Amino acid sequence: MTIFRSEMHIIIIRYFAFVFALFIVFFEFLRALLLVRYFHLASAFPWTTLIGSFLVGFRFDLAVTGYIVAPVAIIGTLPKIGLTSSHLTRRLVSIYLVIMGAIAFLMNLIDLEFLGQFNTRLNHLALEWIDTPGFVLGMMVEWFGVIPVLIGWALLIALFAYTLRYFTRRIFHEISLTSPSKSKIQNSKRFSYLQFAIIYPLILGLTFLAIRGRVAVKAPLTWGVAYFSNYNFANQLALNSCFTFVRDAVIENSKRSRDAALVGGIQADDAYRSIRELLMIDSLESIDGYPVARIESNGTQLNHNVIVMLMESFTTEFVSSCGGSRDLAPEFDRMTDDGMLFRRFYSSGGHTFTGIFSTVTGLPSLPGRSLMKHAEGQLQYAGLATLLKERGYHARFYVPHDPHFDNMQGFLVANDFDHIIGQSDYPAAEVVSSLGVPDEVMYNRIIEDLGIVREPFLVLLLTGSSHGPFVIPDRPFLRADPSDPEADRYDAFSYADWALGRFYEDIKAADWGRNTLLVILGDHGVIVDAQQEMDMALFRTPLLLIDRGAVPVGVSDVVGGQKDIVATVMDVLGGNWINNTLGTSLLDRGPNFHALFVEGRATGFIYPPYYLYRDGRDRSMLYDLKDITLPFTDEVASRMMDNKTTALLSTTYFMIQSRQVGLPSNAQN
Repeated sequence: MTIFRSEMHIIIIRYFAFVFALFIVFFEFLRALLLVRYFHLASAFPWTTLIGSFLVGFRFDLAVTGYIVAPVAIIGTLPKIGLTSSHLTRRLVSIYLVIMGAIAFLMNLIDLEFLGQFNTRLNHLALEWIDTPGFVLGMMVEWFGVIPVLIGWALLIALFAYTLRYFTRRIFHEISLTSPSKSKIQNSKRFSYLQFAIIYPLILGLTFLAIRGRVAVKAPLTWGVAYFSNYNFANQLALNSCFTFVRDAVIENSKRSRDAALVGGIQADDAYRSIRELLMIDSLESIDGYPVARIESNGTQLNHNVIVMLMESFTTEFVSSCGGSRDLAPEFDRMTDDGMLFRRFYSSGGHTFTGIFSTVTGLPSLPGRSLMKHAEGQLQYAGLATLLKERGYHARFYVPHDPHFDNMQGFLVANDFDHIIGQSDYPAAEVVSSLGVPDEVMYNRIIEDLGIVREPFLVLLLTGSSHGPFVIPDRPFLRADPSDPEADRYDAFSYADWALGRFYEDIKAADWGRNTLLVILGDHGVIVDAQQEMDMALFRTPLLLIDRGAVPVGVSDVVGGQKDIVATVMDVLGGNWINNTLGTSLLDRGPNFHALFVEGRATGFIYPPYYLYRDGRDRSMLYDLKDITLPFTDEVASRMMDNKTTALLSTTYFMIQSRQVGLPSNAQN
């Protein structure tokens, strides 16, 4: 039998398909082993969810295999030195795959105990004690039964190596049996390069797709994709330890070191002491073991529904009731007659992920990166959904586009949101752009859903129409001058306001609307003056609270930020609750009101009458809030502002690192 080079592309495709299948079979086996180890945790959820863990887990296994196979895909399909041409290449590739398989299998075997100890898959915590290997190894031998694991690991490696060797020989066996005649070789050389031009990008493209894990444009595969259910163990089971460890311990560890440098490097106790002074935390109300946790109380508890609206790019610059330079929000202005408007409110950063994180958790964002995307996002914070779940609420999140963008779904499911409604839940015909459906389509879905769900509920929603590419329906709102270079942005903002007004009327008309707290704010603002190094318009966003009978009507000029939303909502609802956030109620006249925001490595801190800007490169500038055009010098004020900024960032960092961000288990509500 003769094998022509024109047929070798079939052989190479068979080989890569086999390698992918082999790794995935072993990974699924290890997932099954983890299930057996913690089968008592699986009894809490239905078998359909269990199947979902394996189906979702397949995507992570595929991604890990893609990373492993990528070097083979680059080299193995090359002419002359590739897998079909060189016996040495095939041998070296087999050795490489066995070594990588051994490492990958060990990571997943370690999780047999790691998951039980830390309630999360393998991550950077495994390296915390690397400086004392003798002690840790001895403890592991005594505690975890390392010997059986090592024996199992050796058996897995042996079985993997044997299977790989056996099928590799079978796949490439026919190549070594024949040698085409000279004329056939000459005829096939031209054709073989044509095959190479087709197969090489095909193999690389499929491998890259496996690594990316998703075909959706907005977001690649993140750990949040595994958070498909409301059962933590089912979500953890779907992950692959190689994926979590490499992403978190290798890639993200350097960023944690940068975090530690950016927050100032002060001692934890000093940061906590400064924060307790800033937040005016009474030592009699504090909870032992938690640096800022305190029990708060405010009259009779109200079980009102809560709707928190994060309006995309909702800057005060376009809102006349907040003194904006443009009047693009007449509906919002009309709504202020029914509630309390805060005109000096700030987002915690210039990105959606900073807005969601701070609004949900009551903590500032840290400079430089999104905590939602990484292992810290899997922590359960003492946030709004968690606090309200203690009172019997259920929580829903609505977004018009891909809920996995910025890892929103994973973070919110980990923090007690029960239902996530995103682009795939709307009719395909309603999707108008990469931002998904228009705001009004999402609002209509919310009104329809809330008419049949049980109360009380918490709804967090993120709009999208006022974000580029500014694809909006033709609706009856006042449009900007089309000759204005910003006309598309202005029109999108006006449309978002028009849709908001209709949504508000629907809420008022609903039976459940009479007992609902409506919280409207922006996820962030927009840059209006690009000449400023940090344009305040990017962070200034209105805050409006509406709840007839529970929130007074008026206008407030106290300074606040998104980290204050949790405390403010809980203050409106009343009753006793544990405040383990760095926020305070904006309805309380007692605290030292302030706002902190970040953009990249830079930070801004407002503590009336001052504003401090730190650019992340050891340069700070102090401004008077009444005039932020020119900095001024005041060593005492600068030092005070710098210390408070550092204390806020450092306390957030230390609380997250020490896992002190959740509800204290020993406290009583």
